[in-house]
Amino acid sequence: MFADWLTSPENPALARNVVNRYVAYLLGRGLVEPIDDMRATNPASNLELLDALAADFIKSGYDIRRLMRTIMNSRLYQLSSQPTASNAGDRRFYSHYLVKRIAAEPLLDAIDAVTLTPTRFKSLPLGTRAIDLPDARYDNYLLTVFGKPLREGVCECERATDPNLAQVLHTLNSDTIMAKIAHPQGRVAKLLAAKRTDEQITTELYLAALSRRPTAVEQSTLAKMRNATTNRRAFYEDLVWSLLNSKQFLFVH
Repeated sequence: MFADWLTSPENPALARNVVNRYVAYLLGRGLVEPIDDMRATNPASNLELLDALAADFIKSGYDIRRLMRTIMNSRLYQLSSQPTASNAGDRRFYSHYLVKRIAAEPLLDAIDAVTLTPTRFKSLPLGTRAIDLPDARYDNYLLTVFGKPLREGVCECERATDPNLAQVLHTLNSDTIMAKIAHPQGRVAKLLAAKRTDEQITTELYLAALSRRPTAVEQSTLAKMRNATTNRRAFYEDLVWSLLNSKQFLFVH
């Protein structure tokens, strides 16, 4: 059968294609570029690495989780995103991590997770994540402006990955995002209702948005700004807005 031949260890083409795509998704560039152009006359930048990852992928029984774990535990994935004078121009050999903007679907899911306000999609239960949408026929401006493809073709080029002005204006001015931040059942409202201390609220917001605690300098600066306002809730809503618009949140480093 076709499926048996496709996944046979004697046919490495499937494994090489999948591996190349996940390398591109996680490291910012595939071993073969464009990632869906796997012809013999378009060789990989590191053929030995591609073959080794493909062989391990086949050996694991095509385990995607193991493939992702292998890549993300690698030295390449954990390299600094700050280039040096000698590798600043490199876009091919993974001498430093290539910063990329988070894709449309995980971005919307991340905003929902930070604000604790899920997006409602038509005819789907509340709580359905954007990455779980069965097709592209859902009217959501954020997904559209951040390049979610219509999935009408098989080319990876269908997804727009370049940042643009419309994206910046949307995260800065979106009524939808502001409504999530200020939602009466959202994270800020729940933290204030729980009577947490200012330091505890700031720490939780940083952990939710950036997966790290605020530095001592950030805590000190925020404390001064907080003491200068009489509207505590508005202050924390503004803080969430600032975190959602930060490069640390919008880009994968």
